[in-house]
Amino acid sequence: MKKVVVFTLGCKVNSCESASIIKGLEEKGYFVSDKLEFADIYIINTCAVTNEAEKKSRQAISRVRKFNKNAKIIITGCASEKSPQSF
Repeated sequence: MKKVVVFTLGCKVNSCESASIIKGLEEKGYFVSDKLEFADIYIINTCAVTNEAEKKSRQAISRVRKFNKNAKIIITGCASEKSPQSF
């Protein structure tokens, strides 16, 4: 069974979206965690409310690459929409 980490930064909207993603993945049989740890797939739900939030979003991406450099990383959320080339 593949392990997926769904890591959320930012507001309640992101938390709600991530909860929906987690529910859908679990219904499909994935093991899902919300902690930054080793996984096969990472979904980073980014935030762009402040410059600090964007910085933390980029840092989260860097951290997951250290856990598993071969993992698939999916970036979502407002920071990735605001600055797609940066993410």
